[in-house]
Amino acid sequence: TDGERAYFFFGGYGLIARDIEKGALVWEKRFEFEARMFGTGSSPMLHGDSLLLARDGGADSALWCFDKSNGSLLWKSPRPGLRHGYTSPFVWKNRDRTEIVVPGTNTLMAYNPEDGHLLWSVEDLCRFPCTTPTGDKDHLYFAAWATPNAESDERNEQNFWGDLDLSEEAA
Repeated sequence: TDGERAYFFFGGYGLIARDIEKGALVWEKRFEFEARMFGTGSSPMLHGDSLLLARDGGADSALWCFDKSNGSLLWKSPRPGLRHGYTSPFVWKNRDRTEIVVPGTNTLMAYNPEDGHLLWSVEDLCRFPCTTPTGDKDHLYFAAWATPNAESDERNEQNFWGDLDLSEEAA
């Protein structure tokens, strides 16, 4: 909620914005229904005048950015091949800039909040991400896991020796 509206996402229906005082429908954005193995687990995230939604798991996997006032699409960043994702976008205000961080199948990706272009990604993570990252100005935290019955190529032991430098200078 932004204090004026409450925003909801129902995986089999779409996005809904309702007025907090009267409960009246302000706008809705319907999505085509796509069956997903475990349904959906993403919640919309507010950032300024934008409403962000990670919607992975189907033919149209993408990070979507809508105008929170009327539901119009501002930009859409396709995420092809990301078959599983049950997380919400995280607005990471780090020391250098603001990034939208979203896990996906075997990956963690960061996007520019202004236009949705990919800033960086980390590969070989968990297959079924269902935790949302968090962080402070200096660090980003993400908990990953694998189910006990995951196939060997889906279980990757991760070793990080200190912090990863994800600045543009390090790229």
